[in-house]
Amino acid sequence: RLNSIIRAQSGTRWVIIENLYKLIQENVAPIAPLRQSISASGDLGPLAYISSILTGDSDTFAWYGEG
Repeated sequence: RLNSIIRAQSGTRWVIIENLYKLIQENVAPIAPLRQSISASGDLGPLAYISSILTGDSDTFAWYGEG
């Protein structure tokens, strides 16, 4: 996701790009269910969980660290 966003075609603010990079550096990955309720596009579901982690939503779980 970060690779496509950083190309500056999505209108994403730089602070979001920096925070996504920090998630990658810290090995943080959101735990998304196999089937999401958002089904208009294949990437909307995972993006929703990534943004939930960035905003600190307490209902979203994530893997932290190695393994």
